[in-house]
Amino acid sequence: MIQTSINSVIENLSLCSKSIRELSLSESPDVSFESKDFKRKQLEILLIGGHIDVETFSGGDLTTSFLRSSEDNNFGHVAIINLKKIGCDFNEVTFESEISVLDSHKKKNSVCNKCISNRKKESDLSKGMINQFTCWRRGQTSQKFGFLLKYELESRHDNLGLKHKNTHCSREMISSFFRNRVMFSRTKRESKNYMAITIDINLEGEAESNNVSELNELLSQQMLVSKNMPLKISSNSNQPAREHKKKIPEFVKSILQRIHDEWQLDGPSRNSTGITNIFLIKNGDKGIDGSTFGNMLQSFSNRINAHFESYELGDLSKNTTDDLSVSNLSSGSSTLCIILDTIVDLTGGEDVGK
Repeated sequence: MIQTSINSVIENLSLCSKSIRELSLSESPDVSFESKDFKRKQLEILLIGGHIDVETFSGGDLTTSFLRSSEDNNFGHVAIINLKKIGCDFNEVTFESEISVLDSHKKKNSVCNKCISNRKKESDLSKGMINQFTCWRRGQTSQKFGFLLKYELESRHDNLGLKHKNTHCSREMISSFFRNRVMFSRTKRESKNYMAITIDINLEGEAESNNVSELNELLSQQMLVSKNMPLKISSNSNQPAREHKKKIPEFVKSILQRIHDEWQLDGPSRNSTGITNIFLIKNGDKGIDGSTFGNMLQSFSNRINAHFESYELGDLSKNTTDDLSVSNLSSGSSTLCIILDTIVDLTGGEDVGK
């Protein structure tokens, strides 16, 4: 069950990535007129069957002249557009650097890969900032490519598993699901400027076992049951909850690794760095944020160069909790929030930037 549960998450994540890649052929990730105009011209070239050998074209004198020009050009190709013109604010890039948008798509030594490690761009839930990027590739101001996959950790018998609760995404992504004859159950039309997965952690079995213990104690006091019965039931009821709780850190770690690998290898861009931020949002749950679980999350984040932070639900604004759909987090439970790299390609489907 554990492996099947994780595979289901990866399958849904892969479907989101596929939808984003398809949408990026015709939709602009940025809300600006310039981005929309660029996408329109790029689409026109694609529809008439236009093709440029960009690897030969890139780096020539003509390309350089375009990159040096401060005027907006009317060409829909990434090889002749200066990276600064798509909202890049990375401090190592200037207009005089003459770095094209095409250059940013290179798999190795891409400036976009360097930018993601800039700690000034980390998500900050305390300020309500989930996506702090402003460029066309990561800013997602159009909110057409963003999504939120919500899951719940379940304990059944001897195993832990994940239950898909709902998917929040744009009208465009929902249409893409239909075109691919795939539809998430409980899909909600709610646009996002980030890409994330949340997992609610609330082992109700432990609470139920405590209730059983209290009930048995009450019955015992009233001499309605044998004195030995309450102890036996309480012991048997608490054991699964304790065992499941011990399994949570390793189970979550395996999920995080699979998600990180999937988004790096099969994300919507060749430059995707996988998981960028991990947050633990607690509603008075002290047990799940014990040293073992908290240390695992911190250690995993450090290893993949992601940012980790823990928050109390009451310390976050209502806008933030509503956006992440955690406002109704039950008392004593937690939500693990996994923020993914929002980068998309602007190449119009061309196999460039190796």
